[in-house]
Amino acid sequence: MFPDPFSFTLAGYNGGSAFNMARVSQTSTGGKNPSTTTTYKSVVDDLVYMTITHTVGKDGRIRSLIQVELRKIVTNPLDSTKQDYDSVIVSKQYNRPGYGFSLTDVTNLTTALNAWESASSYANTTKLFNRES
Repeated sequence: MFPDPFSFTLAGYNGGSAFNMARVSQTSTGGKNPSTTTTYKSVVDDLVYMTITHTVGKDGRIRSLIQVELRKIVTNPLDSTKQDYDSVIVSKQYNRPGYGFSLTDVTNLTTALNAWESASSYANTTKLFNRES
């Protein structure tokens, strides 16, 4: 289990300091396809939410999903007098069989994907943002 609270640093926000993320909910289901979902939020300003879900599928595959949501007040581009909260979510999913792949395999794949996204000043992340494929 992750500590409660834990630190999460997001460049450009909170004056460069880490957000303290506190657990706000946790739900679990049992049965043939158990799942657990835990949600954390930034303690001071509710700008950052993190949700971690683990599910075992009917096929026995283990799915672990982490989502980070950043909320902020945005101005309506069609009516500059209107502002509202909106959010962006970045997620990563690990979908694996119950056996056959080690933690090292998953860690190496995660490291490779992170390196690909961040190469050349996040050029590939920029391409994804611009809907290239």
